[in-house]
Amino acid sequence: MKLHRRPAEQIAGRPRPWAIFERVARDNLQRLTTALDLLTERKAMKAGWYQGEINLVLGDARQLEWSGALASTLVTSPPYGDNTTTVPYGQHAFLPLQWIDLRDIDSRADAECLRSTSYEIDRRSLGGSKRITASDVETLSRKSSSLRPVLEQLSLHERSDRLKRVVAFMRDLDEAIGRVLPALEASGTAAWTVGSRRVGGKLIPLEQVIVDLAKPHGCAHVNTLRRDIPGHRKRMASRNGSGATMSREHVVVLRRCA
Repeated sequence: MKLHRRPAEQIAGRPRPWAIFERVARDNLQRLTTALDLLTERKAMKAGWYQGEINLVLGDARQLEWSGALASTLVTSPPYGDNTTTVPYGQHAFLPLQWIDLRDIDSRADAECLRSTSYEIDRRSLGGSKRITASDVETLSRKSSSLRPVLEQLSLHERSDRLKRVVAFMRDLDEAIGRVLPALEASGTAAWTVGSRRVGGKLIPLEQVIVDLAKPHGCAHVNTLRRDIPGHRKRMASRNGSGATMSREHVVVLRRCA
């Protein structure tokens, strides 16, 4: 979702928001009911309550400090890239957060993240700071043979911001991986849902980069599953001002060996 100022004729022909809200709410309730029945059948729910222990933590994945028993499974879907060239998460979250009490999310939720329509949330996200160094480029090129040729090509691009976007995001993602994977026990499984977008006309093979960046943390590649993104569930257009975006996701399955 992006925020735009619409002309009067488009505003006059806009859909009925309450009808759409009701339809989406009913669909979601049906999905939740189906999930509840399945979890109840498998003894994970009792009288509508989950029987396991849940610990929700609000924080920056790049600063994660894990304590207690190691996890047996990691399931995550990190951003597919920086907010400029993929989903603008800040803009997508800004309007809903206007009517959700931040204290209902977490007592530590910072209201300062809503001081602008999008930029503050995006600035705090992976790749939010575009300040990179030659060391960042060298480190990523050394760690990922899949990413190296892309960085070499983007370094020759007439617009230097292309390289900065990719390096800044990958640097932050690598830092987050370094925090998350050590919390996974030996023989534990990690599933990463990612997408490969294009920057400067170059495909960024994120599903391969994840494998490369996870290797130094003792993780071996098990399999990569591919699925087409359903058209009616997409969070982005098939094309934007920079060209084609993506129509396929990958689920990268890893196992921690050490």
